[in-house]
Amino acid sequence: MGLNSIKCSACGGTVAMLAGQEMPICLFCGSDAVEESSDELIEQPDSFLSFGLPSDEAKGLFKRFAKSSWFHPKELKNAVVNLKELLVPAWVFSGSVESHWSALVPASSKSGKKPLTGANTLNIEEVLVLSGSKLTHAELNALAPFDTKDEVEFDAENIALPFELAQLTRSLAEVQVKNTLVVEHENQIRSQINAKELNLSSLFHDLEGRPLLLPIYICSYRYKDTSYRLVINGQTGEFYGVGPKSLKKLLLVFGLSLAAL
Repeated sequence: MGLNSIKCSACGGTVAMLAGQEMPICLFCGSDAVEESSDELIEQPDSFLSFGLPSDEAKGLFKRFAKSSWFHPKELKNAVVNLKELLVPAWVFSGSVESHWSALVPASSKSGKKPLTGANTLNIEEVLVLSGSKLTHAELNALAPFDTKDEVEFDAENIALPFELAQLTRSLAEVQVKNTLVVEHENQIRSQINAKELNLSSLFHDLEGRPLLLPIYICSYRYKDTSYRLVINGQTGEFYGVGPKSLKKLLLVFGLSLAAL
C-alpha cells in the first residue's frame, strides 16, 4: 500500500492519501489548491512484529514503573491506567559504513599531539528509524532492541490491531539513518584512538531498508489533572516513561542540599 503526500498551497495543510485516488479538496480550509508535495510514495509496511507480552502482564508493569523512582509520589501506584496496543511504523536498515579519517591524538611532543590517519568499517544490522509521530526517538531507543526475525505479513482487514500510518519516505529515512550512523561511527573512532580532533569522510555500502510495524503498548494515566504515558515493548516488556515527581520529596532533597552547604 502506497501513500502520496498532498499539500494545500492555500493554508499549508498536508494529508496522506492512497496512491491513485482522486485528489480531494483541502480538509482544513476547503480549497481546491491541492497538489502532491512529493513525487515519492510513502511506503506503508506490509509486515509487523507480533505482541509476545500478554496485555495483563504489560499492565502489571505499571506498578514496577511507579516504584522505579524514589521521586515518584506514593499515590502513583494506585493511578487508573488505560492500556492500548498499537503498531508503530518504522524503517529497518542494514548495511555498512566505511569511514576514512584524519585525527590529532595525544603524543609526547612539544604540542602534545601528533597526526594520525586511518579507515574503519562499521557493519550495521536492524537499525530502526521512526516513520510515525506517536513515539519519540527517546522512547524508541529506550525500548530497543526488537527481534525482527519473526515478521508476520500484515493485512489491515484481517488483523484486528490499531496501527499508525507511516509518514516518512524511503529517501528521508535513509538520510536520517546515514546521519545517525556517521555520528555513531565518529564517536566509536574517537574513543578508540583517543582523538583530540577528528575529521572523517564516510561511504555507505549495501544500505537497504524496509518498512515494518513495531508492537507497542501505550499505558496512559492521569495524576493531579495532568496526563502522562508509559510505553512498553510488546515483545520484551522493556518500558519507558517520565512520571510525576513528588513535591514533598523534591523539597526534602533541596533542604538537605542547603543544609549540607
